[in-house]
Amino acid sequence: MKKIRNWMYVGLVLLIVNLHIGGINVLPRALGYAVLTWCVWTMQKEETGRHWQTLLGELLTAYSLVFEYSGIRATIPFWTISVGYQVLDLLFFYGIATLLYQKRQEEFILLRRRNLLMICAVNIMAFCLQLNLPAIGLVRGITDVIYLLYLFLAIVPLCRETPPLAECPQEEEVL
Repeated sequence: MKKIRNWMYVGLVLLIVNLHIGGINVLPRALGYAVLTWCVWTMQKEETGRHWQTLLGELLTAYSLVFEYSGIRATIPFWTISVGYQVLDLLFFYGIATLLYQKRQEEFILLRRRNLLMICAVNIMAFCLQLNLPAIGLVRGITDVIYLLYLFLAIVPLCRETPPLAECPQEEEVL
C-alpha cells in the first residue's frame, strides 16, 4: 500500500501542476486522473467485478482530455459541463475514501470522507455563485486550496497497511 500511496501523491501533483510548452499542455490533468485510476484499480485487484470508482476514474480521464484539448472553459454556455466535471471529481475522491474504508474498517475514515464531501460541496457552490457574484471567486480559491490540502493530508495518507491484529493469548483448558 505504501507504493500505491506514493503513486497517489504523484497523481495529485499531476492534477495540480500544469506545464505548457508552446501552448501545448505537456502534463494534462488526464495524466493525474490516469495515475489515480491505476491506483484504485490496483487496490481493487483482488476483488472480482468492475467497480464504480475505477469507472469514474476512467470517465474523468477522458473528460479532462476533452476539456483540455477542445478549449472548453468555464464560460456561461459550458457552465453545466464544468459543474458536472467538478461533481465527477468529488465522486471519484469520495469513492477512493469509501474504498479505503472498506479495506481498513476504521470509523474515522467515514468522518474524513464526510469532511471531503462538505469541502467540495462548498467549492462547487462557490463556483456556481461566482457567475453572478464575482467576489465569491476568493471563497472558491480558498476552498480549492483547502480541498487539495485535505486530499494530501487526510485522504491519501490512509493508503497504508493496516497493522495486524494482536492475537489474544488462549486460555488453558481447565480439566
